[in-house]
Amino acid sequence: MRLLDHGIAPDPDILLVEHEHVPAAGFIERRGKLRCLVRPGTYKTMDEYAAEHHFYGAQVAPPVIIFWPDEHRLHLLHSVVEAASYLSFLRGNREG
Repeated sequence: MRLLDHGIAPDPDILLVEHEHVPAAGFIERRGKLRCLVRPGTYKTMDEYAAEHHFYGAQVAPPVIIFWPDEHRLHLLHSVVEAASYLSFLRGNREG
């Protein structure tokens, strides 16, 4: 984020961020452009370290980003199950 803020990094649409073990994603405007931020979380959910740092038993749910072909467009979803349902809807299968 700091590299992006100071114009040192390339001009990405998606940034992976860290420092937390719970998955999350969202959008933020930086340098005049809407950017997608993704924090993938952790798979270390059932051990002493996870218990000590309060993410014991956390859900493993990495965010999913769907890209549109031939467009500068993306859609952010918060789970693989949600993404599969959304793609099924887009393909015309309303039942999922």
